[in-house]
Amino acid sequence: MTTLSLAPDDIDRTGPRRRAGAPPGALRLAVAAEVARVRTTRTVLWLGLAGALLSAVMTGMVAATIGQPNGQEIASEAGRLTVLSFGFSAGLMATLVGVLSVASERRYRTMGTSLIATPSRSSWLLAKAVVAVPIGLVFTAVGQAVALGIGVPVLSSHGVSVGLWSGPMLQMTLGTLTLGAFSAVWGVALGGLIRNQMVAVAAVTLYSIMVEAAVIQYLPAIGKWLPGGAQSAIVHDPATEHLSAGAGYLLFAAWCALGLVLAARQVAREDVTVSAT
Repeated sequence: MTTLSLAPDDIDRTGPRRRAGAPPGALRLAVAAEVARVRTTRTVLWLGLAGALLSAVMTGMVAATIGQPNGQEIASEAGRLTVLSFGFSAGLMATLVGVLSVASERRYRTMGTSLIATPSRSSWLLAKAVVAVPIGLVFTAVGQAVALGIGVPVLSSHGVSVGLWSGPMLQMTLGTLTLGAFSAVWGVALGGLIRNQMVAVAAVTLYSIMVEAAVIQYLPAIGKWLPGGAQSAIVHDPATEHLSAGAGYLLFAAWCALGLVLAARQVAREDVTVSAT
């Protein structure tokens, strides 16, 4: 077996000599290749199931405390929203889908072959974001459906009627449904920035559930401007201080755009090794 090392200029030029643009149809070909790659792996399926399970477990754990000493109160609207809010947990899995779409190609050394087939690194990265968007939407849609499927009957059993199609409840549901699209793109950006797959997955997971969550909880003036703070705004999280939903969408979109730009620069500078027999 021999290896071929592809420097950045072998595939996509940057700097003053950069060519006018990607070859015609480069993005379309890259999207088709990415769809084929996703269909031949089970990673998306397992992460989707994990997202649904996480939403179910979180909702069930909180619902089980209703009526217990120091348990979840449901007399207020905020309390009821809390019971039904855990569909956003699937957003983490949507982020990991994006991360793995890039990081797994580095790990299994298929990145070089992909870049030869699609001779534009920016199109290659953008295609991953395009394909990750509907996957992320499905993840959070299923997660919210699971949360509502568990939480609404539990609240009804305690004599609480929930208006799903109006007010803050509708805002939270719609926000959760759309959250997956942004989370998946954010994951693609992070996957492009962090070159080691295991480090990327561990860093994203720990940062999201521990570091960022702590900043949002204890330093809300700072936390509300972080990506996680933008997510809280989008889903109208009753447990945190956050911006308006519209501002949350704009902020998360800005984070995603910045991340993709930095990731594109990172990918453009990489030397890629292609194995050949």
